[in-house]
Amino acid sequence: MRKLLITALAALLLFAFAACSAPVPAQSAASSPASESKAAQNAAAWKIKIGDAEISQADCATLELVTQTLKKQSKDGSIKDQECEGYALKSVLELAKAADYAKITAVAADGVEYEIAKDVAELPTTMLTITQKGEDFFIPRLAVDGEGSKAWLKDVVELKIQK
Repeated sequence: MRKLLITALAALLLFAFAACSAPVPAQSAASSPASESKAAQNAAAWKIKIGDAEISQADCATLELVTQTLKKQSKDGSIKDQECEGYALKSVLELAKAADYAKITAVAADGVEYEIAKDVAELPTTMLTITQKGEDFFIPRLAVDGEGSKAWLKDVVELKIQK
């Protein structure tokens, strides 16, 4: 009886170990999450409130996606080039039908705000970026050419229209 019990227990353990070590079916490269960029995985997730409107990444798909090298001023005064991909802020504002304004206040997810004059907002080098230096973002960032880090606001969730 004791031999039978030990044999049954050994068989049960062997079966449990075999089940745990069963091979997992491999994913094809096309369906692998690692093969998709972070931006592609999160593209539909972001929305930005602009005045009374709200736009999403899907709305921005109709806009021209531009890549440009912008200059960012560091705290020590040095200027560094930043390779940015995104949408001209002027185009995003036009998409939201926000034409009558004197200034814009960009608001980050953490509540930090940055005010942009109309003439700066309309420059082609003022952007909402979705990629900087090859890094994709879950939420777009503001990038103002030639300005310091305060003007390079992370995770923009709202653009307040001020007349």
